[in-house]
Amino acid sequence: MRNTAKIIILFIIAIMATAYDVRSSELPFSGSDVHDASYSRLSALSDSVLTDLGNKWYSDRSTHARAFAAFSVVVNRHYNPRGNERPGIQHVVEAMRNIGVLYLVSFYKYDQAYKYLSLSRQLAEENNISHWLPYIDISLANLWEINAMIFPGSTRNGTNYVARAWENAIKDHNESLLPVIATDMAILSYARQDSSIFRSQMRYFLSLKPKQRDWRHDFARAFTAGVTAWQAKDHERAETLITKARDTATGKPDGERYRMSAMSALVTLYISQNLNGKAAQTLRQYSALIKSNPDFAIDLYGMYTDYFRNLRIPDSIDKYHYLYLKEKAYVADERKLAHVGEKEFLDNIERINDEIGSLSEKNRMQRQQITLVSVAALSLLLISGIIMWAYRRLRSKSEQLFRKNVEMIEEQRLFSARQKELTEEVERLKAAGAEPPDAPETAADDLPETGDANVDTGAAAKKTLRLAIPDDKADEIFMRLTSIMENSREIYSPDFSLERLAQLADSKPRTVSTVINRKHATNFSQFLNEYRIREACIRFQDTDNYGNYTVEAISESVGYRSRTGFSSLFKKATGLSPSEYQRLARRAPLR
Repeated sequence: MRNTAKIIILFIIAIMATAYDVRSSELPFSGSDVHDASYSRLSALSDSVLTDLGNKWYSDRSTHARAFAAFSVVVNRHYNPRGNERPGIQHVVEAMRNIGVLYLVSFYKYDQAYKYLSLSRQLAEENNISHWLPYIDISLANLWEINAMIFPGSTRNGTNYVARAWENAIKDHNESLLPVIATDMAILSYARQDSSIFRSQMRYFLSLKPKQRDWRHDFARAFTAGVTAWQAKDHERAETLITKARDTATGKPDGERYRMSAMSALVTLYISQNLNGKAAQTLRQYSALIKSNPDFAIDLYGMYTDYFRNLRIPDSIDKYHYLYLKEKAYVADERKLAHVGEKEFLDNIERINDEIGSLSEKNRMQRQQITLVSVAALSLLLISGIIMWAYRRLRSKSEQLFRKNVEMIEEQRLFSARQKELTEEVERLKAAGAEPPDAPETAADDLPETGDANVDTGAAAKKTLRLAIPDDKADEIFMRLTSIMENSREIYSPDFSLERLAQLADSKPRTVSTVINRKHATNFSQFLNEYRIREACIRFQDTDNYGNYTVEAISESVGYRSRTGFSSLFKKATGLSPSEYQRLARRAPLR
């Protein structure tokens, strides 16, 4: 879960290190916002001067608006030329790529970032401009890793793009870019806990003897070597090398993000080795840098969640896990991440529409018979009517199911409250000296197993043995179980198990399983899913606190790792898909 967030955050380093950047035809600011970089003044400059200015302004986040304006002039000249002033395609590719990166790391409009990065790659491939391909691939890798974090079921990830960036950099003899890509490969290797995906490339990088080296190259060598040692389980050497990488970036221009990347890796290493003191110290240093680097917030909350999980402090786990999920939901909703996949889909639809349009033009003259057109129109009208009727019926059925689920949850709440009152009354009576007669001294967990006495010997040998638990003892255990399920937030942990439930109930797993089967007529998994699905419904309905959560965030917050599994269980329990339930809840939120 959190490792995916780490990949995204650390990939931003690669983008910031390799980006020059850009803008599209519609400016999100006025001329006065860019001061001496007004659009009209920039329009008088040549493409090469505009590119140099854009690269200079991009190095400082405070002047990103100026860089945006400079690059947009180049792009607009390509799509809206005046006379013969169309710029060189090399400048256009660079400007397109830089527009995508600015949208990605400065303006946080991921749908627009995807659009311009895709356009730059298309122009580069069509015009055999190989130099910019690895830079574009690194940016796309970052974009798809963000997508994979927010939508875990996504089949797209950054691995293939990073591999392609490496190949293109090698082909283009781009020695200065290899350290950046090697760092990305090291990040993917340790975050995915897979030492095989880039093993040969990382070894090749460590064997290189570059003609010129700067601090970024030294950082990449130390970091990559540290990850390699980590994967070889030489943790002491790994700590030394990654610490060296951190120190290499400290105090350098644009080095703060590199430093935070190394610190993030160190925290993960310390947590995995139960070095909680070092982890806490590094986390405090990491937290102090978050205000100036808000992109790292998801990674920070995820690391704190793991840190407190290692210490087994439930309240702190819940606090930081909530912040982690909230930040993920913000990235998905506010930064238009969902539009990335939508844009790719629409691109495909547009290509299909172009093909259909071409075929229609060829056949248009052959469609002479007006009768067929009329029949087709009437058929379409009839089909549309049927579809509309079916849609309204389905919608009405969905609303009925939703209302029934809301009523059922309210009844369960009232029942739980009554049950809690009854339990408290029983405890009060016991405290007053009016407790019921003692149960038999034999504990349920120590009772013998018995089979069915009315079957023949051969069949009895194959019969599943059951624990002989007295009814009053079973009732007592079941009351403890339901109290735990109603009141403990631990049941929403992905790792919650029958053994842990038995531990909380001060009983044995076998006894708990038998009691659940006898008193609830289900097994442990079904018993647990009922409470989790009910809580998911409550959170969908609680639009004040969970209104901006995605379905993935809700499912993860109640203990499900897979959206597919959650959706299947939710639909079976409620009759509605999670998305449909959430849509209806937003229309009629609980008050």
